[in-house]
Amino acid sequence: MERSTPKDLLSIKYTIEIAEQIRADFVIKNGINVPKNIEDIISHLLGNKEIYNLVSDSIRDDAPNSILDGKIIKHDYHPKISELYNLINNGQDSIEKLRNQYRKETGIETLKISNNNVLGLFIDITSRHAEKILDEKFIHRQTTANSIRYTTMELQELESKMVNAKLLVVSLEREIYSKICKNISDNRQTLLALANALSILDVYCNFAYIADEYDYSIPELSDDMRFEIIEGRHPVVEHALKKVSDNFVHNDCNLSMDERIWLLTGPNMSGKSTYLRQNAIIAILAHIGSYVPAKKASIGVIDKIFSRIGSGDDLNKGQSTFMLEMLETSSILAQSSHKSLIILDEVGRGTSTYDGVAIAWSVLEHIHDKIRARCLFATHYHELTSMEEILPALVNYTVSIKENNGDILFLHKIIKGCADRSYGVHVAKLAGLPKTVIKRASELLKKLEKDSNHSNKKIMKSESYNMNLFDQNNASEINDKLSDAISKIDPNTLTPKEALDALYKLKEL
Repeated sequence: MERSTPKDLLSIKYTIEIAEQIRADFVIKNGINVPKNIEDIISHLLGNKEIYNLVSDSIRDDAPNSILDGKIIKHDYHPKISELYNLINNGQDSIEKLRNQYRKETGIETLKISNNNVLGLFIDITSRHAEKILDEKFIHRQTTANSIRYTTMELQELESKMVNAKLLVVSLEREIYSKICKNISDNRQTLLALANALSILDVYCNFAYIADEYDYSIPELSDDMRFEIIEGRHPVVEHALKKVSDNFVHNDCNLSMDERIWLLTGPNMSGKSTYLRQNAIIAILAHIGSYVPAKKASIGVIDKIFSRIGSGDDLNKGQSTFMLEMLETSSILAQSSHKSLIILDEVGRGTSTYDGVAIAWSVLEHIHDKIRARCLFATHYHELTSMEEILPALVNYTVSIKENNGDILFLHKIIKGCADRSYGVHVAKLAGLPKTVIKRASELLKKLEKDSNHSNKKIMKSESYNMNLFDQNNASEINDKLSDAISKIDPNTLTPKEALDALYKLKEL
């Protein structure tokens, strides 16, 4: 793109040098047989000696970041560069030589040769020595209160050479620099291969360091539907806890074709979202070739991972939190397959309870029956736990807690079963809400729980995937009437007209 700087070329030079050292570390120092895939990678660390020599011979180690002011090319790389810099660097010696000559010719020991932006180089003497300037080669330039200024043809010629030398050397250096860049660009494929090799080695070394430092294990990948994680951890949360000398509570996860959906209930702040995330992270790490933060991991190959976690809105597009949640959920249901891993956190929470339960229930049914994918589904809708009795591949799990005198302790351990409370008031208490607010909330919660008497859960328990044809409130009465009417019909004796009349009567019922 012709936008490089001299320091970019030096970076290429240093990279080629270090790459050769890395190659030597693999082949010589370790004394091991390098696997073929690694050998294929490190083979690209060599083959750039020509570019290295070109940059090393031509570009100064102290080259600036700009090509506008020269000082890029080494003096001995090009004879004209050396000649011009010799003129620039030795120009002061030539000026002093002329000064000494003029002092001898005029007998003025205080004669100076100075320089400014208006006159350039000029001879400067005091006014009392003016009568000593008799030679016509001294050309008067300016008179001031205390001095008289002259020039000579020799001085003007020297000045011209020095000014031109600076312009010529900058122009010449830019021309030489452009040719060097073109030469490197023509060999860019080997440099790109080098960059790619270093990138891959960087990733591999990083994987190896993390696996060793944080006790990761090698995952086993298969073609079935298993997702067996033993003592899995969230790498980021675990790392943060170690900084404050705390331990991360590991958890298992065992999805299979027979138990492909885990419905996870439990209190707020108990770790449900962390558990969902850690399993998705373990799956990603396993598929990109890394060891994983678990004691053991056996994973059936996953084609895509989908997540619906967290909340947000898009005010610019006029989309609410719930609308975005529904759009994301819709995208998941449309794109996921039998081989996908889906993690959903509190789907349906952005609307009323009844709407939310209905949507979450239906989404779970679709994943279970239509997509048949592995899924971790966290929710506070305890009505959904009754789905375990309806959907054979759905299993209830919860996060264990310990309750003592109205206070709760989060154990962060995933166990089989379901929770019947979310302990939201307890979390509000931990957050520091005023005591009067907490007390009033507790009173209202008791009243609401007493009035509901788990009726919603009981209703949902009787629900099946085959939707009821009739309203729940009068279904029993209608069934009795239909049963009585149908029992009186003998299809073997009906004429077409009578059969049509019978259908209209059944429809009225």
